[in-house]
Amino acid sequence: MNGKIKEWKKKYGKVYKTKAEGKEYIFRTLNVGETCEILALFQKNSIEEAEDFALRAVLYPEDFNLDNLSNVAAKKLAEQILELSRIFDPRGIQEIIVKAREHASESLKNDFFRWKLDLMGIFPSYKLSDLDDMSIQEFFKLIALAEEMLGKKLINDGKIEESVQTVEAEVPKEELIAKQGGKFLSQKELEMISADSATNSLMQHWKKHKG
Repeated sequence: MNGKIKEWKKKYGKVYKTKAEGKEYIFRTLNVGETCEILALFQKNSIEEAEDFALRAVLYPEDFNLDNLSNVAAKKLAEQILELSRIFDPRGIQEIIVKAREHASESLKNDFFRWKLDLMGIFPSYKLSDLDDMSIQEFFKLIALAEEMLGKKLINDGKIEESVQTVEAEVPKEELIAKQGGKFLSQKELEMISADSATNSLMQHWKKHKG
């Protein structure tokens, strides 16, 4: 069951567990399409139909059958799904929007994220997850292909080095692992050197093994 829950979380985000009539149920929140459908049903005053529709979000038991639940239990389960999906919670939806905007603002500060957006605009068949799974070599080959197609550069030549330095500056010094003279530096040794010198050591080590 734990493996299944991890799979559901990866696919749907948060999943929830509840009990009804002594049985355990696991459900997800409703997606955008389902939310639109349910709102339309409520506008038609088809309350029971909307609640039944919400129950399609039940993930466990996998052979879930509405006929096995009493009307009271089914209504309670549907209400939990609707509540956690925040369909009728304007304040909750506003919180989600604010957090989403903050996340978007932070993401756009990342050069790699902006390059991924550029690539998805040029090659619509690619998703963010497809680009994330690429090797660095594959990613920049696709960038180069896009540049050839557009007849202009998507990345300034000096931007790569600037981006890498920015990432390195954000890494806490205690997280840096450097290898010099065949041995790893201890925590105390790491604390004795600056972030810049640690970064230089790492780069030299990488270049040495790369060559």
